[in-house]
Amino acid sequence: MHYFALVEDQDLEDAAVLADPPASIKDENFRFTEGVPLKDWFPSDAVYPMSPEFPRARKLYALQSNALGLLVISKELKAVFDSVGCDNIEYLPISILNHRGKLASSDYSIANVLHPMDAMDRKNSIYKMNPLLPTQVNMLSKLVLLEDRIPPERHLFRLTNAPRVYLVTETLKRAVEKKKLDGMLFIPVEEFDDALH
Repeated sequence: MHYFALVEDQDLEDAAVLADPPASIKDENFRFTEGVPLKDWFPSDAVYPMSPEFPRARKLYALQSNALGLLVISKELKAVFDSVGCDNIEYLPISILNHRGKLASSDYSIANVLHPMDAMDRKNSIYKMNPLLPTQVNMLSKLVLLEDRIPPERHLFRLTNAPRVYLVTETLKRAVEKKKLDGMLFIPVEEFDDALH
């Protein structure tokens, strides 16, 4: 099967950037890397403002740019995930405020991808481990997957030791492209280098 890294389109200069999590969870943002349900911990009225550091960046996209390593998605992108059977995702609804503190949208969610998989081929991948978190990859220059460890029905997933890298099947990629949703790129795994993103 052919896999792709799902990444934000960094060339969209008008894309709003979300950078500040709610104060109540700010010190525990690392929990999004654990791949476990967070609904009972995540605030039901979570608000994410557009960053004042990018005052002209105001547009919202299907995959929303953020500085938190999260998968922030529109309701349209969520519908595509649902349509192909992505059943390993917990959706945490958020509200996005514009630069004036007014509601820009309440149609977005953080897609918390559950059950990370130990499917990175450590022998053939090129990477550096995080000195502070020795179980996690700090820099991934070449990614090789152990495809026999990935269930064929798993269309969106992440890796246990690289939880901020989101991987998708060609089936999901085509479904997104068919809907002409924007804000994202699909990088073939064999071309992926996270130093570029």
